[in-house]
Amino acid sequence: MSGPVPGFSHRNLFNTTAAAAAAAAAAAAAAAAAAASYVNPEGEQAVPEPKNTVKWIRSTFGRMGMNDKETVALVGGGHAFGKTHGACPTGAGPGPLESPAAPWPGTCGSGPCACPTGAGPGPLESPSAPWPGTCGTGPFKGKGPNAFTSGFEGAWTTNPIKWDNEYFKNLLEYDWLLIRGPGGHFQWSPLAKAGVTEEPDKVMMLTADLALLEDPEYLKIVKLFANDQAELDEAFKNAWYKLTTRDMGPYSRCLGKALTSHLLLLLLLIPLLNPKNPVAWYKLTTRDMGPYSRCLGKALPPPQPFQNPLPPPPAELPDFEAVKSDVISLLKKDPENGAKLTHLAWQCANTFRATDYSGGCNGARIRFSPQKDWTANKGLDKVLALIDLIKAKYSTLSYADLIVLAGTTALEQGVSPPLSIPFCGGRSDAADGKGTEELGPRNYVNISIAISDETKVMGLTASERVALAGILRSPQLQKDVGYTDSWNADGSPSLLTNQYFKVLMGNTWVAAKSAAGLEEYKASGKLIYMTPSDAGIRTTPAFAVPATLFAADNAKFLTALSAAWVKLMNADRFDGPAGNVCNK
Repeated sequence: MSGPVPGFSHRNLFNTTAAAAAAAAAAAAAAAAAAASYVNPEGEQAVPEPKNTVKWIRSTFGRMGMNDKETVALVGGGHAFGKTHGACPTGAGPGPLESPAAPWPGTCGSGPCACPTGAGPGPLESPSAPWPGTCGTGPFKGKGPNAFTSGFEGAWTTNPIKWDNEYFKNLLEYDWLLIRGPGGHFQWSPLAKAGVTEEPDKVMMLTADLALLEDPEYLKIVKLFANDQAELDEAFKNAWYKLTTRDMGPYSRCLGKALTSHLLLLLLLIPLLNPKNPVAWYKLTTRDMGPYSRCLGKALPPPQPFQNPLPPPPAELPDFEAVKSDVISLLKKDPENGAKLTHLAWQCANTFRATDYSGGCNGARIRFSPQKDWTANKGLDKVLALIDLIKAKYSTLSYADLIVLAGTTALEQGVSPPLSIPFCGGRSDAADGKGTEELGPRNYVNISIAISDETKVMGLTASERVALAGILRSPQLQKDVGYTDSWNADGSPSLLTNQYFKVLMGNTWVAAKSAAGLEEYKASGKLIYMTPSDAGIRTTPAFAVPATLFAADNAKFLTALSAAWVKLMNADRFDGPAGNVCNK
């Protein structure tokens, strides 16, 4: 977001020169593009140098939210099972671009692995069993030694259907010789260390595996897991749960109820204490639970740190009507207070991402670093101070609820007679700002892409996003961020009308820079200003259409704004994977 207004105020924008430079750099780095998005198991740009792969492992797993221990556990745990398949150097044959009807037919070598007819019929000809493979004969036709998937060939362990820590032991036990596998890719074969006469096991490693030996921190963890199966078990189960659950978003989106500590212990003890008769043990330990309907089903692990859990809301919520009255009193003290409170709520809530269900105002993490330190949030510490006295009056009032209610009340009071905008309480406060790091400023090539992307990320339509741009705006907060002034510098910031759209669509705007160096737009012949985000609404067709509509119809604007405001303020109030507590 490019300014403290309802634009993309916590996002930075490239200028055109920077964008061109970035595009040139991207073109020059095209060969490394694949490695930038995932770890090439053969090595950086297919060069089998393990130490060069370390940075890609740490970057790739870091983007998934994994620390070093979780990374090593996932790599080694994932390679405890299964094997790679690369039966021949010519691979699987033409892909879908060259052969849309039957891609990758397989062209494995000659003799018992000959594949003159490819992989067989594709999904168009044989929807139920496409690409069965035609290599070899008998029960292993197209399978086992006749299979081709990644092009690497071999297993990491001697028993790839057993869970254990052999992968880590193998890494440390052998020296490793670079070879080309039968699939034509670089991979590594074990060599007995000096002085060892025993023949190495028939296993293999990939360049990405050996990279774990090239980093001091990774190597420590490899040694730990090689010597302690229990350490690996614990680390892997937690990392796996994190990996497979992270895209669910907050804990409140998961189905089921959390296991209490005694139930979790019970589940662990059943097979250990009475492995021959677990039913009897279950009967003994649950008989006092009463009917089956009283038992907890679909039990979940307790909330994990990666889910950024929040404390439960107070059992008894405050009198929100009384809180609202106090907010109205605050609005009367300064004509800009309404715009300031609205902006605080907007900045608190507009971090919501419908893509991974992170962000939003629940938790009120805008009070903490890093969010409070973003350029677009300059001056909001003073706005938070305005509501501190109200917060102190109500022991069960959360900052999160107060921020949203204050902004909502300011919008309602900006219209005469006041609007009625639904408010749903029950938020709680986070203890710190953890979890907002990835929500911070982003760079975009241009404002049109920025506003379009941000709208989709927030889960809004173009019309909803444009309506939200018309909320109250504080000239003082504009100046705090570094802009020259606001579009309503000569008007009243406390009145909520469609005037923003009339000004935006009815003037000629000239690109300028503020004294602080921020890009902005000045109305020709007038001392009023818009941000790049505002200009993006005017110049992006999908956003200009609703802006024109709102400029012509104040009632439609107010109706659209009320609905969009409620949608965004409640977007993070999850109740299971698809529900919302505010819709009950």
